[in-house]
Amino acid sequence: MKLLKILLYKELRQVFSGSMIYIFLAIFSFISGGLFFGNLISLNEVTNKNIIDNVLSPTFSAVNFLLIFFTPVLTMRNFVDEKKSETLNLLLLSNLSSTHIFLGKYISSLIQGLFIISTIFLFPIILAFSGFSDWGMVFSYILGLYMMFSIYACVGTFCSLVSKNAITSIVICFAILFSFMILFTTAAMIDNLMISQIIQYFSFGGHIYYFSRGAIASFDLIYMFSFILFFSYTSIQILEVKR
Repeated sequence: MKLLKILLYKELRQVFSGSMIYIFLAIFSFISGGLFFGNLISLNEVTNKNIIDNVLSPTFSAVNFLLIFFTPVLTMRNFVDEKKSETLNLLLLSNLSSTHIFLGKYISSLIQGLFIISTIFLFPIILAFSGFSDWGMVFSYILGLYMMFSIYACVGTFCSLVSKNAITSIVICFAILFSFMILFTTAAMIDNLMISQIIQYFSFGGHIYYFSRGAIASFDLIYMFSFILFFSYTSIQILEVKR
């Protein structure tokens, strides 16, 4: 565990001492803030229900879609840089286990994501001045949003591991994430109810829905943790093979 903390500290120090993370923060804040402001000025009547349906829900849904573009770029360097600088072999020859190496990279991405996503807490705080008070819904949706980012980051870390360069990592990661995103639309086009529900269950869109309604469903959490565990386990096994 001590070696994991050292690796995590190294990763975070490298990230937050550079400018890239702050550029990400600025771009993300600008786009999400613009979406929030656009939805807010179109609001006719200020009530909790109208704010949720017409401001927060569309804003958070757009942010979730935005993360599909941001996350591959955010995670592309996790292992690609190690390969480029030829330090991955040193990590594999160290006392760090494959699990610790993967977790060091993955947890670093989660902290970066939390740093960036935390800016959207400003939206409900701004709305509170107009009397908005449905904080349970806000907590549920932000939790769902961060859980989805956790999935995206795990896929991104996996893609960085199997890719030879950053561009390839971005393309593979985006292709995987976008494929699971559009499954929700694909399911709606299928007449067979059972097949449609199975496809819908595997889509990302089917699991952010209840979070957006203030509900935390166990089957959504099982799906998310299963997705993370699958890509984590696969990545760790690839690292084992590389040893």
